[in-house]
Amino acid sequence: MGVMVELPRPENWARPPIGGWFMTVFLAFVALQCLFGTAVSIAAGNWVTAAGAAGAALVAGALARHVLPRRHRPVGPPVRVDIARVASWGLRFPVRTISPAAAVAFLVAGLAAALVTGAMAGSVDGGWDRAVILTIGAGAVAALVGSGFVGLAAWGRSDAIELTPSHLVLRVSRHPVVLEWEQVRRISSAARRQGLMSLGWATPNCVVVEVSPVDLHDEAGTVDALWRQAAGAPPGSVATILTSRLVNDPVLVYWALRFYLQHPECRHELAGGTALHRLRAGEVLA
Repeated sequence: MGVMVELPRPENWARPPIGGWFMTVFLAFVALQCLFGTAVSIAAGNWVTAAGAAGAALVAGALARHVLPRRHRPVGPPVRVDIARVASWGLRFPVRTISPAAAVAFLVAGLAAALVTGAMAGSVDGGWDRAVILTIGAGAVAALVGSGFVGLAAWGRSDAIELTPSHLVLRVSRHPVVLEWEQVRRISSAARRQGLMSLGWATPNCVVVEVSPVDLHDEAGTVDALWRQAAGAPPGSVATILTSRLVNDPVLVYWALRFYLQHPECRHELAGGTALHRLRAGEVLA
């Protein structure tokens, strides 16, 4: 189901990457050139240059993956949502996670990077050369292994944002957060501009769920975990979901959340096909 009208993007979201596929291909080309430079430097015995080129290849590859244009899937029909062992029906916006295969690949790559770093560091005579190699290698190993463990932690999990007539369910961590609509204060947008992400084309956009100061009972531990995930988000945020993780069109998800928050009289649609027709027509501008 495609949206028949184009919905406006939140004003504080960064624009899509310049060039789209062109930028992706360019960064991938840079990564390949850096890998070639790594191989040449290793053959010449220049281990510091090899480590620097390998680090640059890793960064260029990660940026290429980040700016890669994604095709958004259509929103699916209502699904069964279990809340406190009570079945309900509602819309489901899936959230991407690292697959188990990718997680294992990251861990294997991290182990390989550690072995290569150790071999390269052992081939130089101490001093700054070894320090540079170990610094670059440690950063690469940490990034790869960290990504692997994040993927393994999500093994068997089906992350999603679920909307029912009575609840908003955030399955974006190990323990889902179940909120009644009355607990949600606002759905807002944000763009994280930190470090390299201060570059406009590399800034991650986010959908932010803010709650009222109510007692969340058994979900307190989960909210604390989501608070760490929502670092840098507005006070009162219970979850921050990167738009790059959304399987469906992020703009449509953002406006759909806002619409059903601000129009309680329409929430009964979420249990049937009426909500799909509304989303397709783009009738979600609150």
